[in-house]
Amino acid sequence: MTTRGRPALEFDLGEVEKLGMLGATAAEIAAWFNCGLRTIERRMGKAEGDFRMAYDRGFGRLKISLRRQQIEAAKSGNTAMLIWLGKQLLDQADKREIKEESTVTQKEGRVRLTPEDEEFLRRKGRLVPPSGGVPGDQ
Repeated sequence: MTTRGRPALEFDLGEVEKLGMLGATAAEIAAWFNCGLRTIERRMGKAEGDFRMAYDRGFGRLKISLRRQQIEAAKSGNTAMLIWLGKQLLDQADKREIKEESTVTQKEGRVRLTPEDEEFLRRKGRLVPPSGGVPGDQ
């Protein structure tokens, strides 16, 4: 049996892990190992392969290191980091959207709002009286 194409490249998996710890892109890894981008993409595409596992292990270490530094920054009083981590890790948000519903009835071809809805729209500046009339007049 004969094989076709070039022999498979051997990669130093320790180097692959270190590149993962730096968050290197596939193009950067290809440049580091002086090979084609497609070669790296094929190796990264093998979910169970040693290459992908080494990269993921390094990238995981990068994420842990960054998270540790963020938490230390937050603990030392970095308010922006406290807010950001709260949003990322605790599902906190700056504001919650509250949707108010109104009840609208139609009588004789005209729309009628409840007095509460008229007041709400008036406060929001969204109530425009019909031409020649005042809102709520029938």
